[in-house]
Amino acid sequence: MGCALFALGIGVGIFTRNGFRSAPEAYEYGAGPRFADIFARESEFVGNYGAQFYFGSYRLVHGDTKQALGYFERALPLARSFTERKSTEMRIKACRAKLQR
Repeated sequence: MGCALFALGIGVGIFTRNGFRSAPEAYEYGAGPRFADIFARESEFVGNYGAQFYFGSYRLVHGDTKQALGYFERALPLARSFTERKSTEMRIKACRAKLQR
């Protein structure tokens, strides 16, 4: 049993090594879009519910409740499902309650 696990580990290691060699850019830290990149192109996402909800969530987590509320209010009319609408309404309610404290 131990030899089989050892052989499996070696096989996985070889496979992973080959993946690193064939596409090193895929394994670079931060190779994807960064938050700054997304916020710099914010105007491209005005009609996108997911992006507006994400921007609001990001601002809320980082303590900017007033700006988060604006994003959630922009996201609300863009919601396409009951779940999206309810989730956004709950965030709006939470932001307003936090701002009234």
